[in-house]
Amino acid sequence: MLRANLPHWGSRRALNEKVALIHAPNRYGSTDIALTEDGPVVVEVNNGCAFELMQLATGKGFLTDDILGFFHGCGVKV
Repeated sequence: MLRANLPHWGSRRALNEKVALIHAPNRYGSTDIALTEDGPVVVEVNNGCAFELMQLATGKGFLTDDILGFFHGCGVKV
């Protein structure tokens, strides 16, 4: 497995956590974070997410029993 050291990893994670906590009522979203010379910056916060990205990255389907349970708990009819 190839490992890369990503610049500002700790500060990116901290920024993402801060945004996630602020937008917690959304329950399922994504945050676009850009890396600048001064560190990470939030570009946008999305209500929802591109499901295909996770499937492409993992090579696995997305609608597992756990995910379906999460969506049902949020009132989503699948």
